[in-house]
Amino acid sequence: FFYTQHKPSSMSETSSTANATQEFLVDLQDLENRVSDTWDDFEEAQTRITDEHRKLRQILDRHQNLQERLSRLREAYDDPDDIDSIKEDETVAEDVQHRLGVLQLEMTGIRENRMRVGSLWLRLLVGQVSMKIWDNTEKVRLKLSYHEFKYYTNFIFLFFPILQLLWGRYFGEFSWVINQWHTLWLIWYYVSMTTRELVLRLNGSKIHLWWIAHHQISAIAVLILMLLMRSAYERYIFVFEKFNWLTLTTGTLQLFITNYQSKRHYVRLALGKAASVDVALSECIVNESNEKSNIEFKLLKCFSYFVYFLEFGMGVTMLCQVFANDRANGFTFDLFMFEAYLCGLCLLLLGGGNSYVLYSTKMRKRRRMGSRSSIELPRARKPPAH
Repeated sequence: FFYTQHKPSSMSETSSTANATQEFLVDLQDLENRVSDTWDDFEEAQTRITDEHRKLRQILDRHQNLQERLSRLREAYDDPDDIDSIKEDETVAEDVQHRLGVLQLEMTGIRENRMRVGSLWLRLLVGQVSMKIWDNTEKVRLKLSYHEFKYYTNFIFLFFPILQLLWGRYFGEFSWVINQWHTLWLIWYYVSMTTRELVLRLNGSKIHLWWIAHHQISAIAVLILMLLMRSAYERYIFVFEKFNWLTLTTGTLQLFITNYQSKRHYVRLALGKAASVDVALSECIVNESNEKSNIEFKLLKCFSYFVYFLEFGMGVTMLCQVFANDRANGFTFDLFMFEAYLCGLCLLLLGGGNSYVLYSTKMRKRRRMGSRSSIELPRARKPPAH
């Protein structure tokens, strides 16, 4: 609408102004009605969702009563004096054991769906606030956000060690300022990764538990490294140099693995072999049987072993070098030495754990938290007809 401040000069202009004013008021009234209807619909939907969530909690609250009944059945079955007739028939006994086992797994799934937080880590960060997501669309967004976070932060992961190397190349010294900002960013990165993965696992992801522990250990190691930088930089300069090279190789590996995992994950989604709420298994590639002949898989697996063995070897070297350096300079055992040893032990643990998980992880059916469809047990023989 365009409004003029000069007075109309004719009857036609007066009529046109009146019509414009009337249209403006009608549009204003219509907009007010639509906004009001939107609020009414929103509040009604919100009330409906609240009622549905209340019903959902009431359904899941049956868990305790059902678990008690299952425990009583277990006790009755295990008691040799109660139901001897069932145990005398081997086929019937196997069928009962199978059914009890399935019930126990289903009860575990119900209990997992009752979880609001699911871990001490999340409870310390957000309290008792529920982190459960029931909308499948939001679960997909949560998973996509996780993959995007991993992909884009990989470049920052590489940026700091490369910057440190360039600084040392042109200025001939190791920059403790760059290292300090690097470790500060890594603490945020590992805390964020741990939190995201715990939320994903709570909402049905089959992510390996080791990688959550891996990020927690890494966050502790980086925090210790930052404290050591502020107090014993000159004493342990070799520790920070090794750390810089290690983050460079680790970041390069993560970049390749993230790209490989994303491609394989979307292929599995397209083939119906993975659910939309699944995520790739973090820093580890999967020993999938139909991929073992793939040259990309073999090269990536060899590179992964190389980095993990390098991580383990750096841990051993760091422990030996800290001991030799302090002994040569006449230092007695103190808090700084303890922190340096702790960093080496963290690298040992990370390298060994990563190698073991890469070696042992197979592409097998892993139960998804809170999912009934992923519960599988060997089929029991059918009882004979009576």
